[in-house]
Amino acid sequence: MKSFLPSTRSGQLPVKPDMRISHGTIQGGMVAALLDEAMGVAPYYLGGKALRASAVSLTASWMRPALPGELFAIAGVLKQGRKVAFLAAELRGREGLVLATVNATAVPVVAS
Repeated sequence: MKSFLPSTRSGQLPVKPDMRISHGTIQGGMVAALLDEAMGVAPYYLGGKALRASAVSLTASWMRPALPGELFAIAGVLKQGRKVAFLAAELRGREGLVLATVNATAVPVVAS
C-alpha cells in the first residue's frame, strides 16, 4: 500500500451484472472507472475543504482478474498542491489481494 496523506478512504464497490465480460470477470475499464470514482473524493477529506478531483491523467495496472463479489477500494492523496493533486487507489478482493491499481494526476476543484 502506498503512503497516503490523512485522506485515505476505503469502501465496498457495487458490481452490476452488465459490468462483466463474457467469461465472468469485471471489464477492465469498469475497474478503472470504479477506482477513479473512489479517488475523486479523496481530496475532500484533506483540511476540511470541499474539494473533489478531476483527473487529467490516469494510469491503471491490472494484476489479477476482478470477479464479482466483495470488492474494496482504498484510495487517497499521495501529494496535494494548490493546482495539482497526485492520487492513487487499489482494488482488493475478499481475500485482501490487490487486483488492480490506479495512479492519477488531478486538478482539485471546489465541490458544488
